[in-house]
Formats: sequence, structure tokens, C-alpha cells
Amino acid sequence: MDEEHLQQSLEQYKEQFLQIQNVLQNVGEEGQDELVKLRDDLVELIQVSEESLLSLKKSRLLQLLDSKESELRADPPETFDDRPGLNDSENDTELGKNEDSVEIEDDITGMKCRISYSQDWGVMEQHNAMVFDADTFTLPDGREETKVRVLFMNPTHKSMVPCPYFLDSKCKFDDDTCRYSHGYVVSIDDLMSFKEPDFSQVQCGQCCLARYNDGVWYKATIQSIDYEAHTFVVHYDTYNSDATLGITEILPLDQRDSENVSDSDLSSLSSDNEEVDEDQVAVVQLACKPSGGPVCLGEWEQHTKGIGSKLMTQMGYVFGKGLGKDGSGIVEPVEAVVLPQGKSLDQIAELREKNKLPKVGGKKRQKPSKVKSVKLPERASGSDIFDFINIKLGGKKGNIHDIRVPVPGTSASEFEVKDTGKKKKGEDKNINWNLQLFKIHEDISAVKKQLKKEEMALSRHHEKDNKTASHFRGKVEGIKAHLSRLHDREKHIQQKLHHSKNHKKLTVF
Repeated sequence: MDEEHLQQSLEQYKEQFLQIQNVLQNVGEEGQDELVKLRDDLVELIQVSEESLLSLKKSRLLQLLDSKESELRADPPETFDDRPGLNDSENDTELGKNEDSVEIEDDITGMKCRISYSQDWGVMEQHNAMVFDADTFTLPDGREETKVRVLFMNPTHKSMVPCPYFLDSKCKFDDDTCRYSHGYVVSIDDLMSFKEPDFSQVQCGQCCLARYNDGVWYKATIQSIDYEAHTFVVHYDTYNSDATLGITEILPLDQRDSENVSDSDLSSLSSDNEEVDEDQVAVVQLACKPSGGPVCLGEWEQHTKGIGSKLMTQMGYVFGKGLGKDGSGIVEPVEAVVLPQGKSLDQIAELREKNKLPKVGGKKRQKPSKVKSVKLPERASGSDIFDFINIKLGGKKGNIHDIRVPVPGTSASEFEVKDTGKKKKGEDKNINWNLQLFKIHEDISAVKKQLKKEEMALSRHHEKDNKTASHFRGKVEGIKAHLSRLHDREKHIQQKLHHSKNHKKLTVF
């Protein structure tokens, strides 16, 4: 069976599978056994068909490579010693390689697959991926091997998330220095069949991988399911938060997958797959109980931006567990204690036993109000210039923070807010034009880089393949036209900036 018939059969099997799923939701318990058996048979048939289709594509690509290599070996360059002839043969070989890579890339780009991948600190795991492009690499022994660059569909670490700038060919970092992924290079022989998510057995309480707002897929638990809207309410185990996600943002895990996907791998730091002891579970529960004494690590960051907790999460810490690789460290924060001045160690020990040592961040004792009551009559009885101003203005006093937040009902504050609003409005125009000019410069540099690449390709195919040369010539002309439009836009923005600067100078008097 060829690829087209196999692909058509696979689509028919999937349609039948969806029909059976719809029937199972409406039929009673009496006729479910036969339908469930038929559904399981279809699932096995779909898996076998996908594996067969993938093997056919692999074999066809390998045959294509073998045929091209045999043609190159059968037709060696005639003038090997002659320097001009050597250059021509190199160009012909390079042209053949480019054509082979273009055919392979067009055929395999976008194909879903499954690969084995491991972080430096973790174990080998299988991930769903999609082929981004293909290229031919030369091995140390002189042989050539075709490899593909794949992008992870369910990245479990930030370094696996596809770089958005790389996809737009605008990333300024290389593969090693970029914090995001530029793709994982793997051999064609290592590609496995894609594993479709199985939503037929999804139920509440099941483990899954859920996409977070940072693009990483974390381990979560399904709390509830809305079958009509096809949405799921999941609870993230790492962030201890809930979210409502669509069907494309979760990946159900069976029992085997949930055991393989460890919390340490998803938090991106360790590869410990041992089970948690009962004592450690008890420690976690005690650490998270909202008692009046000890608190959880990082609880104080609810009053801050929480950068410390975010860094600890990226380094693999799971909230509620202890510090360390195996989570057996401390679970309570270390409290800072201020020792009183001029006290001996014995006196400090007595204060510690009586729990009278002051703590950092504790509530400060308020001073007695006698001081205020004594000073107020003296201040009122004075007759200096400040008392005159207070009486003249009605004796209204505010807080220093009222300068940042406008006080309602105060004309002066309203005037200041309006005045600053006018100033910011004028400044925003310049900022917007400057930002537009910066974006135009970025676009121009990217287009120039693309133009240089296409011109090099045109020079390689010139006078050798008219069809390919005309194709690249059209691309070069289109890029040049786009570059001229960007330059016109740049001149327009520069005129706007120049006009605004001159207008600002004229208004100053």
C-alpha cells in the first residue's frame, strides 16, 4: 500500500473513531461493550497505520538519498586537477546537495513525530515534536547523514520552548546562548511515530501536562471537565494554582507516563525519580498548614513581586517540600533576630527563653500618646510664620504619599495631575515615533540580511539552472521592493521627528 492510500485510510479510521466516541456518549450501558471493543480496535489500527506511514516516508527518503549519492559517485568531475574544473564540480555538487535538501525539507517539514530527549540533569524521556527543517551533515568519516531539526510540542522546560524570534529569523543569539530553543537536531532514523493525545479516558483527578502562561507544560491535575465547551479546570502542582484551559492546552497522561514524568524534571533541575516517603509527605502537610507559628517558605513574598520564589521554582524547588535535592531540608524560613545592645549572653539567653527578643519585620511598638498631647498645645500656642500659613490655608495637612496618589476633592492635586497628563501626552508622541523608528531599523536590517542570502543563492544558480535562477531572481526583486518601502517609511518617520523637535523649539519663549 502506498503513502496516499495509507494516509486516506488513516483519515477514515480517525473519522470512524470520532463517530464511535459520539455514539458512546449518547448510547446506554447495554450496547457500550461492543462499541468500546470496536473503539479499542480502531485505536490499535490507527497506531499501526501511523507507524507504517512513518516507515514508508523514512524508506523513501533514504532511497532518495542513496540514489543521489550513487549518481554523484557514477558521474565524478572530469577535470579534477584543473583548478577551474574543480570549482565547477564543487558548484555542481553543492547544487545537487541543495536540491536534495530542498526536496527532503519540503516533504518532511511539519510532520509530527516523537523523539527521545533528555536534559543534562534528567533521564531519557519521549516527547511529541514537529519537524521544522532538514539538512545534510558531513560525518567525520566523510559520509553524509540527513538530520532534521524538530520543535517540541509540549515543552516541559523553558529551554525547550521554541524561540519566537528564531521562528521569524530575527533572533540575535545562536543555538547555545539563547535561553529558548532553536530546535533539537536528531537523525531521521531516531524519529518515532507521533502519539496522539487520548481524551477518551479523561476523568477528574487524572494527571496531565498543562500549558502555563510562560509556554512551559507543567504537571497538573484535572479538577473538572466541561464537555459542552471542551474546557478543563486544572490545578498546577508546581504553582499551586488553578486555571481553565482548552482541549489543545492539556496533554492527558496515563499511569505509566505520569510515573515517568517526575516533578523534578518538570521543575527543570533534578532527575530523582524515587517515591516520596510517608515521613516526607507528613512534613509537607505540616509545612503547608496555616498555623499561627511557622509559615511556608516564601510566604512573605505575597507583599513583593516574588522574584525569589520564581528563581527557586526555576531551580527545581517545589513549594511545601524541604530544601535540597531530595527535599529533606528545612521547610520553615530562618527568622532574623535583633539582639539588644549592651546585653550579655546570659541576659540574651534569658530573653530568648521568655520569647522577648525582637524580630525583624515585627510590629513596632507605638510611642505613648503623651508626647503628642504635650507638643500639640505648645505648637498651637506659637505665633511663627508656619502657624500663620496653616491658619490661612485652613489647617489642612496630608501624607507624603498623597503626592503620588491624587487626593479627591483637592483642586491643587487635580491641577497637578492634569498638567502632568499634558506633559506626558506630548512626550508619548516622541516616544511612539522613536519606537516606530527603532522597529523600522530592525526590519531593515532583517530584510537586508534576507536579501544578501537570496542574492548568494541567485549567484550559485546563475547560468546553471534557469528555472531555479528565475525563482530566486523574483524573490530578490520582491525583497528589494519591500526594502524600498521600508526606507520610505523611515524617511517619513524621520520627518515627523524633525517636525516635532522644531515645533518644540518654536513653542519655547
